[in-house]
Amino acid sequence: MKKTFLVYMTLAVALVVLAPSAKADLLTPGQTANNPGDVNPNNPNTTLTLIASTGVQNYTSVLGPTDFTGQYIVGAYYDSANTLCGVAGQCVDIVAQVYESAASVNDIEEITLSSFSGFQTDISYYPGWFYNLAPFNASTEVLAASVSRVTNSTVSYFFDAPITPGTESELIDVMTNGTTYVPGHLSVQNDGTTTVLGYGPSVPEPATLSLLGIGLLGLFGLRKKENA
Repeated sequence: MKKTFLVYMTLAVALVVLAPSAKADLLTPGQTANNPGDVNPNNPNTTLTLIASTGVQNYTSVLGPTDFTGQYIVGAYYDSANTLCGVAGQCVDIVAQVYESAASVNDIEEITLSSFSGFQTDISYYPGWFYNLAPFNASTEVLAASVSRVTNSTVSYFFDAPITPGTESELIDVMTNGTTYVPGHLSVQNDGTTTVLGYGPSVPEPATLSLLGIGLLGLFGLRKKENA
């Protein structure tokens, strides 16, 4: 039976930047895109401004023997190519990547991000880009076959050709019309279950606006895969 690992995060928040607009697949609750979202042609190092990061975190799903294990990272960004909130560069993106260690005994078939309740979501991905932190190296990136906003809260990436031991997901990007952050969720699905950290979009409240810059958990670069 397929189970889920969820991801909870506490975090306060920040603001602004500037910019253009990008093509993506707008998903409403119940809709599915039969692709992993549109290719985002922009350079994530110049179109994304980091607000907060989980940093590289371990996850382990155990069902009998270890089912799957590895590392993941979720970043919260202001995106100069995202205009969903009406002002370019002030809209929040959730960007994530999941690596499965070679020691795993099962594959990963689904990655779910949330909580997006009440917010618009567009989906895209950055082929060839990866978090410039171990173990991410883009040597073998796996592309989702489809993406679904299964519920109002969740956006799920489905891997028909699964993420196998020693491989990682493409760098996935969920654009939103949120302008700040609250605790969120990440899940990796197959047979086991575990709990990790994540983010969700929010709208600023007066008290939140005074917390400019708070919640910045880590600085890191994104790197593009070089052809051998």
